[in-house]
Amino acid sequence: MSALIGLLKKNIFKDFLSVSFIQGLNYLVPLLLMPYVVRRLGPEYFGLASFSQSFVLYFTLIINYGFDLSATREVAKATGNMQRQGQIFNEILQVKIFLFVISSILFLIILAVTPKLKEHALLHIVSYLINIGAVLFPMWFFQGINRLKIATIFNFSAKVFMALLVVLFVHNTNDYINYNGTLSFAQIMLGISSFIYVYKKYAIQLRWIGWLKMRVILKQGLSLFLSMIVINFYTTTNTVLLGFMSNNIATGYFAGSSKVIGVVLTVMLMPLSYLLYPKIANSLNQDRKSGITLLQQTIWLSLALGLFMSIGLFVFSKWIILILFGRSFLMAQTTLNIMSILPILIALSNALGIQGMLNFKMDKIFLKVTSFGALFCIGLNMILIPYFKQDGAALAWLITELIICFSFFIVLKNKIKKIFNYSVLADMIMMFKKRTN
Repeated sequence: MSALIGLLKKNIFKDFLSVSFIQGLNYLVPLLLMPYVVRRLGPEYFGLASFSQSFVLYFTLIINYGFDLSATREVAKATGNMQRQGQIFNEILQVKIFLFVISSILFLIILAVTPKLKEHALLHIVSYLINIGAVLFPMWFFQGINRLKIATIFNFSAKVFMALLVVLFVHNTNDYINYNGTLSFAQIMLGISSFIYVYKKYAIQLRWIGWLKMRVILKQGLSLFLSMIVINFYTTTNTVLLGFMSNNIATGYFAGSSKVIGVVLTVMLMPLSYLLYPKIANSLNQDRKSGITLLQQTIWLSLALGLFMSIGLFVFSKWIILILFGRSFLMAQTTLNIMSILPILIALSNALGIQGMLNFKMDKIFLKVTSFGALFCIGLNMILIPYFKQDGAALAWLITELIICFSFFIVLKNKIKKIFNYSVLADMIMMFKKRTN
């Protein structure tokens, strides 16, 4: 109960609503833009552009190296010590630049030796440029210093800029390269502007940290990096495998449905996750009992949000497809219906795994569970895609998330006996009634 009162005093709920609203605006632009893009490119070229984005995302994961969790945790621990926070910013920036160079070399080699990729080399190169923005945009820093509203405002501005570019440069199926180019250019502008803001606002001093320090940082973050790789591997690889094993139209159906899921999760779940991750970390360090109570509250809230999202997506799936993509995408309704169960599973997995296990520093077990999930998902995709195409990929993703969520629950019970604490739920309901009366 004390943890909940503390949260209310710190206006976490208000921050959540505020960030959710800004994040909603942030994704309203691409959501409104999606019908325009899909109708201009059509399922085939929208699928090809989405395949390229998914392929490039592997290199984005290498560059980010799990810093959205590991670096956020370190910045949050250094609250009140601006000098240390600035030092962390300098270190992470240099490591990301190094990883960008390595990733670029790897990207060019893969592009040169893979015929299917070489066929659309220009598209993939244009898509890859988005990683310049990934190097510069310090989302992890904003999260660690609890300035998410600033980060989402930067993001929203970039999305508006991107939308203007799309309207100017994307008119028909021949403009699929232009479409990915606008995404890359907008992300680069986002990275540059946010970097300048942080550099000036927090008086960052850029100094060479040396290869030894860089090696230490990479070693310390290895477990979380591998965990983020495998998590995104089984969520992103579905699109990539569809691109290789099926056709661009099936890839387009799957990509469209997964983008809807991504938008809903980002607007509803991510603000809560971003806000509470450093709070739970600090709370567990200061008072373990209070931290566990806060985690239990997070689990209940995640369950409620996930259930709300899943029901809404399932009930309105046909209208979502028609409004966002048009009748040419009606074949994707079954795919979206299958995926509509994902939000509740992903919300619970986030609460149990990222908010719970990682804040208990169970990084290695987290990695083992997610690694198994990644391998299982790839195998299941290879069985289901040839027979069911986009629906097979959706089923593989759903079954994988179910297994991972259940595994997180079993593992976390070793740390928390009552994961679903009904007395905590009763306190939350009572507190909510008091605040609404």
